[in-house]
Amino acid sequence: MTALGDARPKIFAALSIKHAPLIRRLSATADIHLPTILSSAMGIGGSDSIRPLSDFRITQPPASTDFDVAARILSNELSFGLSERFGRMVSVPLDGAALSAEWWPIYEGAEIFVRWAEAVGPHRLLLVENDVTPVTFACIIMARSMGIPSVTLQHGVTITRNLHQALHADHACVYGPAGAEWYERGGVSADRLHVTGNPAFDDHFVLAGHANRATVRQSLGLDPTRPLVTIVTTWGNPFSWRNHTLDLIEVYTRLLDDLASLSSTIPFTLFVKRHPTSGMASAWWEDQCRGRRIATAESPTLQGTSPAEYGPLLLASDLVVGFQSTVLLESAFYGTPTVSLNIFRSLEPWERLAVWETRNLEGSRETLFEALRLSFGSRTALAPRIRAILDRRHPFVDGRSGERVCPLLQDIARRPALTPRLTPHESTTHLAG
Repeated sequence: MTALGDARPKIFAALSIKHAPLIRRLSATADIHLPTILSSAMGIGGSDSIRPLSDFRITQPPASTDFDVAARILSNELSFGLSERFGRMVSVPLDGAALSAEWWPIYEGAEIFVRWAEAVGPHRLLLVENDVTPVTFACIIMARSMGIPSVTLQHGVTITRNLHQALHADHACVYGPAGAEWYERGGVSADRLHVTGNPAFDDHFVLAGHANRATVRQSLGLDPTRPLVTIVTTWGNPFSWRNHTLDLIEVYTRLLDDLASLSSTIPFTLFVKRHPTSGMASAWWEDQCRGRRIATAESPTLQGTSPAEYGPLLLASDLVVGFQSTVLLESAFYGTPTVSLNIFRSLEPWERLAVWETRNLEGSRETLFEALRLSFGSRTALAPRIRAILDRRHPFVDGRSGERVCPLLQDIARRPALTPRLTPHESTTHLAG
């Protein structure tokens, strides 16, 4: 039994492998309990009493009322997005019953949380890397019903509005001031937001502070006379209408057309850093580049998912181009210029993510030409613009975000238990109607 104020509070962490450094740091001062597969992959103990998700089955779907708030937010977001996309009013009716039926196959996350609590005693905190996927949303609801607070780590870059702007967890650790203000515009109170930087980025600063760009380029076998342009892809996910797979294909096809038209003026080498769940296989990219006669480079190591694996690519690149990708922000850690291609129709205020931005893909060819011309060679002139992005997006460039997050989690875990309830936070004003 863990008493309030114990030196090692029990924390249930539903995080992916990218947060292994944070978990290792946190495990020095708290009892961390992870899904078995993550515990094995991270080499961290504490999972002996934890059984696989497949061992637990619940026989009845959850009550639809648990999902009413999320359903309304999702319905309004999809309706807004589609109306903006097609220039006419589109309504997407969705209620809690429909949403719970949609998420029913993996709602078992709530049940396994209960079994974990029974097996290892009362937890003091639930830590998740997002609060909108079915399993994490279910865990947050179940934790709150047991009086256990929850903390989510900002999952990705904050661009315009999407389902992530509805904060269902009790607290969020955000990258920088822009992330906090983005949540606040969605109606989230400032006391639930903590500017810490992203612990998953900490390893970037080991490389950024010590590696030599020319040496890295040489080690990758790159032609020093040709610019290296890197495309970073993103996931066609259901949490924002703006990056479903069909939208991504539209953006990437247009991007390749524009790059092909520039290759005779400014010969370059192209590297495509694929998101592991982008849904667009390497064969698609190979066929598209071959058909346009675009020179490409490839490296299985640089396709990795950790900063230590793909960080050298960002350092070596002359220009990184992407669509709603966190890697655009990560490129700034290395002083690498970036272009963000977007398909927004509205003029809704948003926070700059890249050195160059386009809207609705207008003028993308001209933007890419300017970016290629200015990025190859000296980056000195672009440094103030890159620094301004970091000041707003991720001002911490010390590689110590994990050190800021851990004391915060310890503090929240030691606070008095919450009053048990089942209602998620209704933390948005302009998303919920």
